[in-house]
Amino acid sequence: MKVLIPTNFSELSDYTMGIASKMAQALDVEVHALTVVDAPDDSMIGSSGREISAGCMDTEVIPVSEELKNQLKVWTNKYKLKTLPVVKSGDRINQIINYIDGAGIDLVLVGTHGSKGFKEFVEGSQAEKIVRLSKAPVISIKSFDETLDLKNILLASELVKQEHSHLNVLKELQKAFGAHLWLAKINTPKNFDTTKHIKRKMAEYIEEHQLENVTPVVYCADNIEKGIEQFTEDYKVDLVAIGDHGYTGIKYIFHHSISKDVVNHIHHPVLTFKIQPS
Repeated sequence: MKVLIPTNFSELSDYTMGIASKMAQALDVEVHALTVVDAPDDSMIGSSGREISAGCMDTEVIPVSEELKNQLKVWTNKYKLKTLPVVKSGDRINQIINYIDGAGIDLVLVGTHGSKGFKEFVEGSQAEKIVRLSKAPVISIKSFDETLDLKNILLASELVKQEHSHLNVLKELQKAFGAHLWLAKINTPKNFDTTKHIKRKMAEYIEEHQLENVTPVVYCADNIEKGIEQFTEDYKVDLVAIGDHGYTGIKYIFHHSISKDVVNHIHHPVLTFKIQPS
């Protein structure tokens, strides 16, 4: 499994490497550690920190890239993982998304503090932007504990046929860790359905997606985000999985994203993956 870790060498980056180390105990993992030097996409950054043209790469850009690659090697060596160090320059989000597509990344691990209040309204978090734009599944991580054991996974689903295009990654993680999967439909006053109808849809969903070691649960709550938060506490969940529509532009402005709220506010690791357009 090709796993991308965008890093700025912060504590959050250490959290992502901790999760990658856990994964490597059960899976064949190839880590791509990517650091990006902020700059306009059509320019490069020299050793003095000023913007330069692409024509100066041999004398200014390459030495800086090599220095950062060495820094990446030192940082990753302590985790003893098979790691490819990568340095890019340009707009951080654009470079990360381009690398995901170009390198055939299967899973992205990002550290995040989350986002609340005015900051969330104005800009959101870096992790939320990656979740929205990445074609590959993303695990957002706010903390890491060596005792973390991925034995209970919550899949919060709307139970739509052909809903998820990347459930295979979730199933691979579940199989590798021998995890139990809780398939939950959060039943809210705003989007209420009968238990009988939900259970029928759950049975169809489990069969269609060939889910194993799974328990379906109808869970009632005031709203979906609160329901997911309460479910993780009640069922001792280690990882939350939820689909994301990946809206951009005008659609992003007018569509409320539950997955964005979960990534920004839920303390547990959150796996997001794209929902196929109907």
